[in-house]
Amino acid sequence: MFVSTLLNAVRVLRPSLVFLTLLLIIAAFYFPIFHSDFGIIDDHEIVNFLALDPFSISKLWIILINETEVGHPFDTARYRPVYYFVRLIETRVWAEDVGVWYLFRIVIFAYFASEFFVLVRRLFGPSYAIVFFLWMLTSKIFIDIFGRLGPSETYGVLGCAICLTAVRRIQARKLGFLESVLIAVGTLIAIGSKENFVFLLLPLAVAIVVSTDWENILGRIVLFASFVINLLIWAAVLPGTLGRGTNIYQDAIPTFSLLSIYPMGTSLALASVAGAGLLVFSKFVWQHLSRLSFSHRQIELLLWLGLFASGLIIQLFVYRELKTGNRYGFPGVPMVGFVLICMVSWILDRFRDFSWPSKIKSLFPSVLTAAILLIFVGPAVDAQERIRSSVSATREFQAEYAKLYKAIKSRGKVDVVLAIHGPSAYEPVFSVKRFLKKDFGEMNVSISVETDEEFAGALKSKLMSRLREIELNGRVGWVSLKEINEANCISVLFSGSETRLSCPVVSRPWQ
Repeated sequence: MFVSTLLNAVRVLRPSLVFLTLLLIIAAFYFPIFHSDFGIIDDHEIVNFLALDPFSISKLWIILINETEVGHPFDTARYRPVYYFVRLIETRVWAEDVGVWYLFRIVIFAYFASEFFVLVRRLFGPSYAIVFFLWMLTSKIFIDIFGRLGPSETYGVLGCAICLTAVRRIQARKLGFLESVLIAVGTLIAIGSKENFVFLLLPLAVAIVVSTDWENILGRIVLFASFVINLLIWAAVLPGTLGRGTNIYQDAIPTFSLLSIYPMGTSLALASVAGAGLLVFSKFVWQHLSRLSFSHRQIELLLWLGLFASGLIIQLFVYRELKTGNRYGFPGVPMVGFVLICMVSWILDRFRDFSWPSKIKSLFPSVLTAAILLIFVGPAVDAQERIRSSVSATREFQAEYAKLYKAIKSRGKVDVVLAIHGPSAYEPVFSVKRFLKKDFGEMNVSISVETDEEFAGALKSKLMSRLREIELNGRVGWVSLKEINEANCISVLFSGSETRLSCPVVSRPWQ
């Protein structure tokens, strides 16, 4: 009786109440995260922007062009203009208040979880929605996204949530101006933040071909403008990927030689053809779906499954596998979860008309609920440990960085050598350099590669080559190792147990 009452209460909850309820649950579950600090991985992007503080909104575009990949379209393997734009706005608003940074991410998580909850509840029922939310709450993927500040997937989640809000409103009303704006903005945020969200061009194209109401002419203009901008974002990475035959992770991909010869022109031509083809395909699919003798729910499920199939294809193309243990699993793994729910729902529907004894019918909800809770007890404990580990990692890094900070302060003008033993130190090295720039401005910092080992794999080899180049010749913001004054220097050790230099080791921020 209690379970039935609970499920009925969940069934009638308004979206706003669902959001507030899930926000409280997520905030309580993630509460240890509010004790975090800036970490060594990913968070250095924020520190880099803080080093430019105080900056005004009028300088934002200059920073975007000069300090990020936004100023280098058709030249890089990744192009994330919206990610950097939103990150700069956040830096301006939250500054160094780490707690507020994390609070905003908890709100984003709750927003997405509530919209997905409402979608699953409407299509399959409240019990499925509860199970899916419990999975999201304890998932390694979402802990990896929201347990740190740096991941660009955070904004991808936000963009997807905005699109889900648009879908919910369209179900209750129709595709009007506000719904058009939500779809346009949501897709732009997601696609402009990470390359594997490009599959959202498909629902954007569907919205354009479906929106035939001339009363919504402004909405159609907004949708089409977003479609063109998103195509340009996608086109901007073609020369840096297909033109070079590798993706951002140095995996081999098909090569299109014209992109290396005429990068901008070929990219724009391909984007135009792809955009036109996508619109024609969307029109064709929509016309034929309307002729099927399916129910409205069945057609909607087909559309969701088609969208998720395209998303999974992009996921496998970008990452070569379906990641399940970190942030790269979004949005692919939740999509697989949705498909599994469809299968389970279909199977249970086949047994719905069977005659069951009354005792089994009355006990089944309670037994099922108990089973679900038992299934999630283990993952919940593990998830809490992962959250605490994430917090500990940031605190430990800050403690090690504090040693470096104190050593520099006590010595005054001193040269700093970052000693590394492998490619895993690549990002940590640049991270510490950005922390130093923020706190001390320009100073002599160099890299010492402590190993002659040749590392297998194109990516590792490329990272080590870059580090050795900096050691030998320096680059903007760095000096070569031979310019370091060994009579007045300190070392920072990244993995390994010692350094070949005479500079005393004062900190070990990465083991």
